[in-house]
Amino acid sequence: MDLLSLPLIILIIAFPDATPTQLADFSRFAKVQGEEVAVVDMFGAERLGRVVAATDTTVTLGLGAGTRTFERADVLRADRLRDSTRDGLIKGMAIGALVGWAASRELGATAGGFAVSMSVYGGIGYLLDRSSSERAPLYRIKQ
Repeated sequence: MDLLSLPLIILIIAFPDATPTQLADFSRFAKVQGEEVAVVDMFGAERLGRVVAATDTTVTLGLGAGTRTFERADVLRADRLRDSTRDGLIKGMAIGALVGWAASRELGATAGGFAVSMSVYGGIGYLLDRSSSERAPLYRIKQ
């Protein structure tokens, strides 16, 4: 692995999920069936729930003890709730381990250099994941 590949890795991780045209596609709900989402209706009320069913015109969320179906015309925006930042740290440390291993083979680096590489890349992975961890845009009404 080349040490200059870090900028490429950062660009791949930080690249936005979807364009505004893609976000206006209501059928994106079908791709996240079973996952937690936050739906904001036209009155500004936010509902947190798990996607139970989705079509091109409706989405049904499991809300506590019951379900609620939202029509496309009633949804202002929706976000997919993401996981914790732990996986960013783990992925960064894995990349750091690969870079540390490559550096030790090429440059004869010590275990300390390997640990520093894992720590630095783990921190970068954590920060990148934290910057986009809470919510990912799923749907936005077309303006």
